[in-house]
Amino acid sequence: MDMGYRWLVVVAATVASGIFMIRRGGEAVWVWAIAMSAFIIYATVWTLARLRNSPSRSRKK
Repeated sequence: MDMGYRWLVVVAATVASGIFMIRRGGEAVWVWAIAMSAFIIYATVWTLARLRNSPSRSRKK
């Protein structure tokens, strides 16, 4: 449960900073967009790896 809340806080803070940067404008928006897509890809790969390697499913046979 703790990790879920941590992810929510990180995503909320990132989205809030992104909205602030988009309103401000400038090149920082592109940097933020690239960083966000890289972070989303990393989080997805990490979550899939965690689900695939979870010992509760694979070793209870």
